[in-house]
Amino acid sequence: MTGTAAGTRVWIIRHGETSGNEAGILRGPVSVNDELNDTGHAQARALAAHLLRQPARPQTVYASRYRRAQQTAAPLAEALGVPVQVLNGVHEVDCGDWAGQPYSALNAHPEKLRLPAAAWALPEGRPSTRLPPASWPT
Repeated sequence: MTGTAAGTRVWIIRHGETSGNEAGILRGPVSVNDELNDTGHAQARALAAHLLRQPARPQTVYASRYRRAQQTAAPLAEALGVPVQVLNGVHEVDCGDWAGQPYSALNAHPEKLRLPAAAWALPEGRPSTRLPPASWPT
């Protein structure tokens, strides 16, 4: 987070890749101790380098209680010389019975997926490129 005369800038960053992400497994809050894989660590370092090049450098680094989020935040916090502040109230989406299932298994049961397309939209109405897979009903 960066404070400026014009206000505060907040970057919301998704954690780097984990082995579950790489394998296409839906995780959620059951995976609090999942760690970044080698690709995820490289992504975290690249993110830190990118944010450090911004005109308004971050001053504070927050992460959820999830290990992967803290590992993603760590390179930036180290470079800034600040601790990662853990926000216990920030959680993953609870996927219920879907947790631990591959995305392909969810595609096999579209009748269980009755969320409107807006539930998967990013700000400004742009659709997500990660969830849901294109074969899911909207």
